Amino acid sequence: MPRPWIHQTDLFRPHADPDDHWDLACVFALARAGKADLRGVLIDYPPDWAIEKGLDPDVAAVAQMNYFHGLAAPVVVGSSIPIQKKADTQKTAAQADRGGVELILRTLRSAAEPVVIHMVGSCRDVALAANCAPELFREKCAGIYLNAGSGELSHPPGKVIEYNVQVNPAAYSAMFQIPCPIYWAPCWGETIDATVAEEWGTYWQFRQGDVWDALPAQLQNYFAYALGRFCRSDWLSFLRRGGEIRDGLSQAQGVLAEFGPKDRKMWSTAGFLHAA
Repeated sequence: MPRPWIHQTDLFRPHADPDDHWDLACVFALARAGKADLRGVLIDYPPDWAIEKGLDPDVAAVAQMNYFHGLAAPVVVGSSIPIQKKADTQKTAAQADRGGVELILRTLRSAAEPVVIHMVGSCRDVALAANCAPELFREKCAGIYLNAGSGELSHPPGKVIEYNVQVNPAAYSAMFQIPCPIYWAPCWGETIDATVAEEWGTYWQFRQGDVWDALPAQLQNYFAYALGRFCRSDWLSFLRRGGEIRDGLSQAQGVLAEFGPKDRKMWSTAGFLHAA
């Protein structure tokens, strides 16, 4: 039997970085192939800069993947309150800010097998859950794949900090005291350079068209719906038909033609394959 998985992500619409939509597709594909038992998707509450730009948690992308693969993974939005101290639990927070923590704890308690947690966004909700029930993590968490930080030997003052750490530094620090295996997958090596794959970082890239040319039409439409930054409510009809026809091409075909020759920067793929 495949192990139960939780996928934590900063998946927004319109996207901040569409690598999160590729990650989501990878996780669902592995679940469909019987390599994982996907128990839920936890999306970060948008940070202030994302709210100012009108970014919302992309529950539509999860709905598209559930429909396409015939699955029913629940989706929840994480806490809006940053962790201030490593030991924070936020047990008195409003219920709306407890959804992510409760999903994690409920999944761990109910799973017959230890649970794998993939983290490709903020560390906030997983850290909060672990602070609330550390012994549950010791007993029921098979491992946390932590895609955050830089694999550098030292961090000079003034050097840019990797984004997932920036979102909530105290939460990132708290991850390393959780009593379960931590598979740390630093996004960068010694530098934060979007053109270099380094020994101690997980960054890599590929040509998008090389992948989706081999995909079924509806899955191509899923990527077009994200890359085209569509914020409409017709997530299902777009998935099935690719939007309106203009000049003989669907809207999806137009987006795919634009983005197919472009490279996509990725960070989290190795952890998914290792866990599977």
